[in-house]
Amino acid sequence: MTSLRSGVKLVLMKKLSLYIFLGLLWCNVGFAECIKGDCTNGYGTYTWANGNKHVGEFKDGIPHGQGTYTWADGDKYVGEWKDGIPHGLGTYTWANGNKYVGEFKDGKQHGQGTFTWADGDKYVGEFKDGKEHGQGTYTFPDGEKYVGEWKDGELQNQPVEKNAKSETLQVSDILLDIQTLKGKSVEVKGFYLNVGQMAFLYEKAGSLNFISVETKNADRETRKYLLKSCSTGCEIKVKGILSEEYGMITMDLESIKK
Repeated sequence: MTSLRSGVKLVLMKKLSLYIFLGLLWCNVGFAECIKGDCTNGYGTYTWANGNKHVGEFKDGIPHGQGTYTWADGDKYVGEWKDGIPHGLGTYTWANGNKYVGEFKDGKQHGQGTFTWADGDKYVGEFKDGKEHGQGTYTFPDGEKYVGEWKDGELQNQPVEKNAKSETLQVSDILLDIQTLKGKSVEVKGFYLNVGQMAFLYEKAGSLNFISVETKNADRETRKYLLKSCSTGCEIKVKGILSEEYGMITMDLESIKK
């Protein structure tokens, strides 16, 4: 992703609006039969002519208790049932590699759960009526995270968090997203330059995009390197905690990568 914000909500809406409507028409059992065990009040195996199959506990002729329903197209639900629909703890696996593990209510994701997509995206948190709703974390394969309060499948204007595996930021990323990055430790690459007693990190040599760098809390060897080797400027990666005061963005330097 080139931005911490652009396009994300559309992706989440598209992916997380997956309802699990199983469509188990137990009252219409033509071309279906119990091939093993007790499919009335006990444990049995029930199959359909289209290749679908349910193996598990039955009550009054419908799934109730623990059971596994497998669709001919490769989808599968393993877990608790109530009156013929998933209800309680369970795992739903799609043939395309998507997977949900967690709580169900009346056939939908409801309660705590984890939804993992085949492309590596993952949502961990609360669900309601098949959508993320409540506290949750959406993590992308590159380590970028959206953390906060969700409502009806949408994140409610919460900040972006970056973990240690995230890619190094540009100075322009800091300028664009300072409101969500303030107080966080981030790694930024750019052109470092000492100007008297002050230091700045530019997007690149000659750029007008920059942030201020405070070096007093860095160790002596780091400060020595910056003074001697970067006296006329150098390309470098710096890591530190960001702050903003009177419109000036400052990084409290923690470490550097040469």
